[in-house]
Amino acid sequence: MDKGLHNVNINCDLGEGLENDSDLMPYLHSCNIACGGHYGDAESMHASVKLALRFNVKVGAHPSFPDRENFGRKSMEISLDELKSSIRKQINDFDVVCKSLSVKMHHIKLHGALYNVAAKDEAVAQMVVYVLEDFPEVKLYAPHNSALARCAESKLEVCYEAFIDRFYEDDLSLVHRSKSNAVIESPKDSWAQLNAMLKTNSVTSIHGITIPIQADTFCVHGDNEYALSILNFIDQQLSVLSPMTQPYGDSGVLLSWPKEIRPEIYNIVRSADSLIQNVLKNEIIETVITYQSLVVYLKLGVDRSEVLNTIRGLDLTAVDNQKSESFQWEIPVCYASKFGSDLNELSKEINLTEKEIIALHSSKAYGVYFIGFLPGFLYLGGLPKEIHHPRKAIPSLTVPSGAVGIGGEQTGIYPMESPGGWNIIGQTPVKLFNVEASPPISIQAGDKVLFIPIDEETYYQIALEVAENQYSLTKTKLI
Repeated sequence: MDKGLHNVNINCDLGEGLENDSDLMPYLHSCNIACGGHYGDAESMHASVKLALRFNVKVGAHPSFPDRENFGRKSMEISLDELKSSIRKQINDFDVVCKSLSVKMHHIKLHGALYNVAAKDEAVAQMVVYVLEDFPEVKLYAPHNSALARCAESKLEVCYEAFIDRFYEDDLSLVHRSKSNAVIESPKDSWAQLNAMLKTNSVTSIHGITIPIQADTFCVHGDNEYALSILNFIDQQLSVLSPMTQPYGDSGVLLSWPKEIRPEIYNIVRSADSLIQNVLKNEIIETVITYQSLVVYLKLGVDRSEVLNTIRGLDLTAVDNQKSESFQWEIPVCYASKFGSDLNELSKEINLTEKEIIALHSSKAYGVYFIGFLPGFLYLGGLPKEIHHPRKAIPSLTVPSGAVGIGGEQTGIYPMESPGGWNIIGQTPVKLFNVEASPPISIQAGDKVLFIPIDEETYYQIALEVAENQYSLTKTKLI
């Protein structure tokens, strides 16, 4: 995973004797390493810090009650002085390891029961802050509006933390691990909780109450059996919402999403295009979109580095309200052999009858992803997998206007006679592109197209109506 894809700071508790640290590390921005209280010693800390260094992940100390027997997850009867000494030793031991590897300790996050106690107990919170003042350049991970955060805010840099894989009580405390509904195991549910925190600064408690929450960093527990699946799923979702941005050519900016033909990706691309055109209307000449990318061409003299910073600062998770009005168009197609010149050969190659291919091809509405390579050529996504087929190795020299073809995972309509390499399975009598009209093509990116099978007699009847300007496509507004 390229952490440049998104800016969500995800952290994880590691160095706790499990075998999944190297699997989880590529997904993280920071990690919290056990430093002797509930687990760990100089050797394990050294290995964990070295691993984090390899993956460019920031490291933090993860001190705990000195309770290896209960893995630091039970509150201890211990004096404040004893606890203070233990916490200081754990952090110092970790700092020694960091310095031996020339790595800067980035943050400190309490573990388990100590985390929960310090969040509520003012005396413990004040003691912890007193210890941490010995490390003034190190950040503190703590829950927002907790006793620990309140005590530290005037003395340390605090990063508010929330949890991706733990359920919350109504008071924003975590559901106790003794309860069956303490841990979130589903990747989809974990993403839903993170997405809500990112978009609405809220979380839903186990009793269904929506509670405001503020967070700068989000934790997944390394000992969650499904941690890797959760992080992988979240990475997939975030990569859709947050594209790679980089210079393009002499004066352009390229935004790239995962290389898949998926409606949700294309909707984000279109929405990002709308947002960028609005925000940068004085800096850009034009934008060009594809299934998974957006190119922004800049005016002469515009500082591209400033534009890159502006785009990277935009909240593309909130652009789904930028969509324009869209329609579903019904396009008549005759799949007879005289129009579907490649239908018989395609049938043999994919082991489906011609009737089965026609039924599949006309069974659903296709999204219009973009228009090109010829003026008015519709690239349509959502082709059923059963009829995916590569473009022809040797393109046809002449493909008629209105020909409907299959190319890889896409289907499309030739707006005019031209050479072409798609597998032609039918033809529409409707002329979709008219250079004298305004706009030259009524169907636009973001619309949908539904193919309606017709026989030859109907084809020629519609063709006659088209020639006499008496035919109009049926369209329905999409909600």
